[in-house]
Amino acid sequence: MSIRTVGLEDVYIPSNSNFNELEGVKFFKDNKEIISPKVEFINEIKEKNLITYTLDVDGSIYKFGRNVYVVDKAPLIKGVVDKNINLGDTFNLLDGITAVDGYGKDITKNIKVKGRVNNKKTGSNILIYSVEDEYGTITESTREVIVNEYKVNLSSIPQQFAPICVRCDDNGILQQTGDINGNNEPNQLTETFEVTEECNLIFLRYKDINIISVIKNNEVLNKQSYDLKDNALIFNPPIKDSTIIVTYKLKNSFSVNYGPGGDYIDLKLNCEIEPNLVEVNFECDEENNVRPIDHLSLNSIYNTNYDGFIYIDKNKYEEKYIKIHSSVKYLFSNIEDKTRMYVELLDFNKNPVYNKEVNITCDSGKIVKDFDKTDINGVIPFTYYAPTSNKTITIVAKCGKIKTSISLIIKERNL
Repeated sequence: MSIRTVGLEDVYIPSNSNFNELEGVKFFKDNKEIISPKVEFINEIKEKNLITYTLDVDGSIYKFGRNVYVVDKAPLIKGVVDKNINLGDTFNLLDGITAVDGYGKDITKNIKVKGRVNNKKTGSNILIYSVEDEYGTITESTREVIVNEYKVNLSSIPQQFAPICVRCDDNGILQQTGDINGNNEPNQLTETFEVTEECNLIFLRYKDINIISVIKNNEVLNKQSYDLKDNALIFNPPIKDSTIIVTYKLKNSFSVNYGPGGDYIDLKLNCEIEPNLVEVNFECDEENNVRPIDHLSLNSIYNTNYDGFIYIDKNKYEEKYIKIHSSVKYLFSNIEDKTRMYVELLDFNKNPVYNKEVNITCDSGKIVKDFDKTDINGVIPFTYYAPTSNKTITIVAKCGKIKTSISLIIKERNL
């Protein structure tokens, strides 16, 4: 004689829940249900219980076992934190949100969200996240998403080639300062370089410029005496024991106009195509200092759309491209030769990457860097001193996972 059973599968139940050990459990003999089996709990422990069902059928004793697991750990929702976004920003309710059950099993697909974020209106938005595991245990978590007016803070240092300098006066109102040397001509700069030892390369402060004049010891040089490449002046022949005064104008830069009472700032690009005006809000801290922006991207310079708009981008991009710039291909081993060079670091949009450390090495000779981290143009200038033996040397620049190299020929000079 055989007994057919129904509902004796192992079961998982939440802790402190009411469990009916007979619910859904049935026994059959010859397709007839047997009523009222005797139920015993054996070796009861914290998380696992063995239930024994005992049947007396016509004097014959039958026993059937069943495991009941008690789940003490509720599911966990990860990544639910309060967040601030700006008007118009795209917001994904489930971006970065995951969930696991009490045993670490991924149940992210079970997450449900109650509420929505209106990114077209400033204010608070409440979202309720919930997840249910296979045992019926539910966990909830709440987050607040605040939509703010879009605010961008101008920095007291020029951002990405643009010679904007701003400060706060005693009344906390932003005012535009003069440029580097106080020239009255908009976006025109003058820099003076004292050159003592022989030099063929002078590194300039900004890219995308027009040279107005180059004066050497009070004499205006003709344009055949120098060449402008990238952001460096290259002299042929090299110069020595001279004072060089370079005046240049930035082709793509800002002019700044302030609204009534300093309530807003209009930024206007100075470039070939007449740009639109962009309203940029600013804010100061309690001591009237200007807080720097994260990143300022000029679309007409970097993204080559040339639609005249200034795009504000709060993302910080990692380095993507690295290049070593040199104006020479060989140096001499018998005259203690040297040359000026620089490393340039750019992101994937070809924007300069600021304040990044670059390791510059050579297999022979010596390198002396002007500074360890890239400046606002994404550049580290350095001097390379040639060795005293003839060979081909390699200079390597590395930042993170990207690197580049160039080779120079070191040979004797006929004296």
